[in-house]
Amino acid sequence: MNDNINKNNFAKHARPTPSLSSQAMVYCQTFLRQREINSRKEKLHLESIVDYKQLTLKSSSPRLALFESEELELRVETHHEFVCYIWVLTNSSNELSPPALVNDVPEDWQDEFPGRMLTQCLISFEKSEKANVSSEKLKHLFGKNQIIGNFVERESASIWTDFYPTPEHNMLRVHVEDYTMGPKRRGRLAQHILELENYRCLSEIAFPIAEKIVFELEAKEAYLAELIEKIALDKKTIKLQELLHQLLDLSVSSEHWRCRTGHRFSATTAYKNIFLDRLNALEDAPALGYQSFASFLLRTTMPTFRTCEAANDRLNVFISRIDRAISLLSTRIRSTVEQQNNALLTSVDNQNRQQIKLQQTIEAFAIIAISYNGSSLINLLLESLQKQGMPIDTAFWTTASIPLVILSSYGFMLYLRKRKR
Repeated sequence: MNDNINKNNFAKHARPTPSLSSQAMVYCQTFLRQREINSRKEKLHLESIVDYKQLTLKSSSPRLALFESEELELRVETHHEFVCYIWVLTNSSNELSPPALVNDVPEDWQDEFPGRMLTQCLISFEKSEKANVSSEKLKHLFGKNQIIGNFVERESASIWTDFYPTPEHNMLRVHVEDYTMGPKRRGRLAQHILELENYRCLSEIAFPIAEKIVFELEAKEAYLAELIEKIALDKKTIKLQELLHQLLDLSVSSEHWRCRTGHRFSATTAYKNIFLDRLNALEDAPALGYQSFASFLLRTTMPTFRTCEAANDRLNVFISRIDRAISLLSTRIRSTVEQQNNALLTSVDNQNRQQIKLQQTIEAFAIIAISYNGSSLINLLLESLQKQGMPIDTAFWTTASIPLVILSSYGFMLYLRKRKR
């Protein structure tokens, strides 16, 4: 059952390559989809050209729709970020000129797609014998431009282009001389060439973003270095807290950058891997006297990939530096606050000791005062009894009562102290 589910999912998302005749022409229009994809407008856009060309539906899946007529096949490949309209002329004339369908479309049809045109590419196939490359034929196709080309598919064919968009239609022209290829191999080769051009152009979307980030990071990195220097110099808690707020604002803006660019840079990395995979799949071999297809693409495209990767890495390093600065500043603030708390506790402890000493002094004076008053009362009592005729030695008994009064006052003071606790 699981095998059946996997097969159904594979069939649902597969995009099988076409089978091409030896005189076929493939014309691809790639549209970049909007961020908020409008499936209804895309469907209406497709229906308009299908009705105009009077095509019939051959097969359909969520990722690939096939339409055909007598000499024309339309393959509509739907990707996450782009849609490819691939026109296949199975029996084209061998004049090596762009097919009439490039112009034979409704007025403003290309502009009505809910997105924008990303790239156009025309691939022509011609059956020939493997021998020296005809320079006259290449001049007829590409004029005086520098010609790029080499053997592919284990030297069973050769591909030629100048990587200059045609002035009439702004599309890339690629010519394939077929030596021993079959229909399926032609289809795979055409698919690889189209994907190389599409992913090369898709990688350029992130390039302006990378340049903007690098430009803005130069000022932000200088500002961060200034804040880190202030962390080492300022020791007041208020100043450090102001620095912390500034670092947090910088961190928020940097995270906003990463949220806006993370998907774009991740997609560019994925496109780079697909691009290199398709380039290796060509199995190219050099043609004497010509720059190879792979070397030209690598020389012109890899700097774009590296710039995007460098900008993404630099942004991540910058955010890591902010996080370390925030951590360092937070530690500095905690240390300063702990020092202030220790000083405050020491001051409170000294005040408590002084209060205890003052309280003990007051208690000592209180004991003396109580003892004096108590002895005076005893003396008055004894004198009163003596006047009433009782034989009492007033001076002796008054002196003898003083220690008892002092001890009693001290004991009473201890009792009150215990009650307060």
